[in-house]
Amino acid sequence: MGRYDLTFAARTAGQLPDWAGSAWRGAFGHALKQSVCVTGMKDCAPCPMFDRCVHARIFETPPPTGQGKMRKYTTAPRPYVLLPTPGGRIEAGQTMKLALRLFGSSNQDHALIIRALERAAWRGLGRNQLSLKLSQPETSTVSTLDAAPGRDLPEIDGDLHIELLTPLRIRIRDRYVGPADLSFGDFFSVLLRRISMLCTFHQRQPFELDFRALVDAARRVHWQSANLRLTPLKRYSSRQQTGIDMSGLTGTLVLAQRDAASFWPWLWLGQHTLVGRGCVMGLGHYRMTTVKSAI
Repeated sequence: MGRYDLTFAARTAGQLPDWAGSAWRGAFGHALKQSVCVTGMKDCAPCPMFDRCVHARIFETPPPTGQGKMRKYTTAPRPYVLLPTPGGRIEAGQTMKLALRLFGSSNQDHALIIRALERAAWRGLGRNQLSLKLSQPETSTVSTLDAAPGRDLPEIDGDLHIELLTPLRIRIRDRYVGPADLSFGDFFSVLLRRISMLCTFHQRQPFELDFRALVDAARRVHWQSANLRLTPLKRYSSRQQTGIDMSGLTGTLVLAQRDAASFWPWLWLGQHTLVGRGCVMGLGHYRMTTVKSAI
């Protein structure tokens, strides 16, 4: 997993959506395609270069052949995450951060991807086309997205507080989970499935853990407390010419220290992979802290 931190400065004053993840994703897709496309075909699927195209790998992401238990999936999770700072009113010269996370072989194309993000920002983001300039070279660290994480993790020294920083969208049995309905079992099973798919499709590591046993164990655990709310959010789809509801859960979840140990490595890793729907746009981002209970 590669982590790249980019700093941009606004070339003029302007406005961005309060949640800028969708604007970044859309501008990035257009800029990357314009940078690498050699056929000019509008539809990528029938393109003769599909299997060798960086844009197709990042935005279409067909699963590799011969993936055993994963062969039923027709697409793989996208191998990137964009985490921008909040939008709103932006003054000329104001800096904005964008955290880019790449998984697996997409790190080999990180220079091209960052160049596409730079190009997208210069052309302008959002409906008002706010132009940004990349003002600081990227910094990167690369770590392994391990199918059995457990190395170099801090110890749990108290109850686990999970702060949902961006709206969490989890869909169970054809409906999105509401503030009163999010169980630890549902949260963990969705997270573990995402990690297992990222490992299998992008790290090319077989996910040998007993998935069912871990999920069954998670379903026997309950939050110590949950203070959640439904945060309204919409994004504008230029393709559909309409707003799309992206509302999700924010707030704080608490897991007792005695219950957290068995799930700790995957919960820790989920801070970097994100969880739920819309991860590529920065949704489902959470941060964890441990707090010792008062005696």
